[in-house]
Amino acid sequence: MEYLAVIDQAISSLGNPTLNDVDAFDAFCHWMCDRRLGGYAREHRTIEADDDEAEEEAEATPRFEDGTEPGTHWEAIYYIVKIGELLQYKTYVADPSREAFAKKLGDLATLSSVPPILSTAPEVFRVDAIWYKPTPPIFLFEVEDGGTMREALHRLYNAMAFDARFFVIGPSQNLEKYQKWVGTAPFKEFEQRYQWRTYSEHFAFFGQATDFTLMRSRFLRI
Repeated sequence: MEYLAVIDQAISSLGNPTLNDVDAFDAFCHWMCDRRLGGYAREHRTIEADDDEAEEEAEATPRFEDGTEPGTHWEAIYYIVKIGELLQYKTYVADPSREAFAKKLGDLATLSSVPPILSTAPEVFRVDAIWYKPTPPIFLFEVEDGGTMREALHRLYNAMAFDARFFVIGPSQNLEKYQKWVGTAPFKEFEQRYQWRTYSEHFAFFGQATDFTLMRSRFLRI
């Protein structure tokens, strides 16, 4: 409790309204502590003492240029594809011509069409992104940052007959819109199949997935 009081006092004295935004503060803390994003709050090890370990870690670290929380529809899809790749899913994007972080989404996705098992689902090719493995569940993603929430939910609903999980990702201010529509027919009956995630949560997951991939590579030597 003493530490929390110190933090509250520091936030108040700084007078920065951004620090009162839970999502923004969470992203800031992630930036400060994550090695790939700067890691300014981490203790720096001496290079001489850790040359071998540092070299080993560098060899195993996935080569990603990105270090910026998604701020647009296409940047969010970019990270969906990247996380799918890290978790060893095949990935599909509905609009492969779009770009994020100077990279074409179609060059990142590993599938040029929806997985055959979903081919009978109406309009499923319009779902923003899909992760697929032969072993279910299949993960379907819609990024909702300015369009029509009901349409996004309905595109996911079209795959209701399959063992699939549905995620809607967007800026935190769209949560109220999501809650409004997911509680209406026909989605309400299957509300447990839907999940909402903010851009900040999405970006934090990318960091965790990258760390997991690094540790798996170092531990298993694969």
